[in-house]
Amino acid sequence: MSALVQRLGTFLSSPHIFNLVYWVTAGGLRATYAAVEREADFTLADRVLDVCCGTGVFTPLAPCRYVGLDLNHRYVTYCQQRYGADQRRSFIVGDATAMSFRRKAFDVAFFISSLHHFSDEVVLQVLHQIAELTRKRVIVVDPSPETRRPLSRFLLSLDRGAYIRSVEQQLELLTRGGLSVQRHYTFYTGFAHQRMFVCIPGVKT
Repeated sequence: MSALVQRLGTFLSSPHIFNLVYWVTAGGLRATYAAVEREADFTLADRVLDVCCGTGVFTPLAPCRYVGLDLNHRYVTYCQQRYGADQRRSFIVGDATAMSFRRKAFDVAFFISSLHHFSDEVVLQVLHQIAELTRKRVIVVDPSPETRRPLSRFLLSLDRGAYIRSVEQQLELLTRGGLSVQRHYTFYTGFAHQRMFVCIPGVKT
């Protein structure tokens, strides 16, 4: 299985193949789009930061200023070519652990399908920065391993992320990362279970 995962990771460096695989494993993204758009509760005046934006699949949801950041040059180039004609949207190559935006520069932040790709130490670095950069809401979505469906478990086993966590572990990291989780729930995309966390910057005391 590890050889298959490694080969899949090589293929996924192509933005087009990444989009195809993401679309299939996420059930066409309809359920995820609907959940993210509902919880983000955008206004036209908002500014959105999409951390680890990948190929920018959530870009069209934001009817406002949007900045996508990713470390993969090929993904960022793809985003610029596909979405860059809209002057409200910009994409930059950058390290999520060393973002250089001014404090509270964004109203809403996304951290979608990325938590499970990083160790606890790295996740905490990213989350603390997101908390510092965001004013209103932080939307975090990540795979939920709590499923008995054979297809879901198989797809999860193919995921390149090495840090699939339980809900309890996800909640602990979000809190330690400087976010207050307002609500969380699991939703089914058609092939897999995803966990939605709606957060605000700052931890309740």
